[in-house]
Amino acid sequence: MLSAAVVFVSLLFILMIGLFVWTLWGALRDTCGRTIPGGRRQILLFALGASLCLLLLPRLFSKDVLSYLVYGRAFGAYGLNPYTTNPLNVQFDYNFRLIDWHYAGSVYGPVWTLLCTALYKVVDRVNALLGTSSIWTYIVAFRALALAVHLGCAALVWDILGRLRPREQVAGTIFYAWNPLTLIEFPGNGHNDVALIFFLLAAIAAHLRGRGGLTALFLALSVLTKFITLLVIPAYLVLLWWQRPTGRRRLLAWAKAGAVGLGTFLLLWAPFYEALRDPLFLVRSSAASQYDNSLLELLYWGLRGPFAAVLPAGRATGPPACW
Repeated sequence: MLSAAVVFVSLLFILMIGLFVWTLWGALRDTCGRTIPGGRRQILLFALGASLCLLLLPRLFSKDVLSYLVYGRAFGAYGLNPYTTNPLNVQFDYNFRLIDWHYAGSVYGPVWTLLCTALYKVVDRVNALLGTSSIWTYIVAFRALALAVHLGCAALVWDILGRLRPREQVAGTIFYAWNPLTLIEFPGNGHNDVALIFFLLAAIAAHLRGRGGLTALFLALSVLTKFITLLVIPAYLVLLWWQRPTGRRRLLAWAKAGAVGLGTFLLLWAPFYEALRDPLFLVRSSAASQYDNSLLELLYWGLRGPFAAVLPAGRATGPPACW
């Protein structure tokens, strides 16, 4: 039986999501195709107000933020490389029991690891001044960081649409900034995808201004936050080739972008260089073998039944994929 408190919080959350969706729909309907002077400030203020409701929410919908803390603490407090060690190396730490991925080293880029380390050190000092060691201080700090970056993303969306689709600038920015998914995932859960998106949007904004060096830098920072942005790099190289009139200028553009990207890569991986001795460390991570909350998970569970019915049952020869 669910307690009355759980039922009340669940109903309150559903009501809040309904309010967000109703507000978003009304805003999109009323602003589509319109330009509103000073609209960016109003959009950001409303997003800030809505996010503050989630910032202090006494519940986590994902434990990823706790893993961020453990990786940052492992490097910042114990001097451990989070790519060549795993949380088992700090199982004496009071945060260890709060996370699920005990056997998984970090699968995030060095940009995020360094941000986690810096945030941990700042909050640890604040906790010392306040005389507390509450885990919620760290959680709220990660949420606040995600909120700040989310607002930065919204400002970049405004800038990009202002150059590409001025008539859709207001509606497009509202669609991102007030979207219940982004509000819950970023200010609510503190997920690091918001940093990836921020650097990617910054790269687009820099490219629209003709700043090739900054574009390459922001793309590199996005990749080194979360490696999925690697999929964007081939498209960017094709764009550089298509926009240059001669082969020489195309090669120079590629060389410039490559130099900036390589320099950023070497600089940010320097504190964790031991991980690069095994370039496939990400593939071998236990976290990389899971398909939670993905299209692959749907495919896996869809095929699991038919294959189990057709193929003979096998005998387990090793430990399960997730301990």
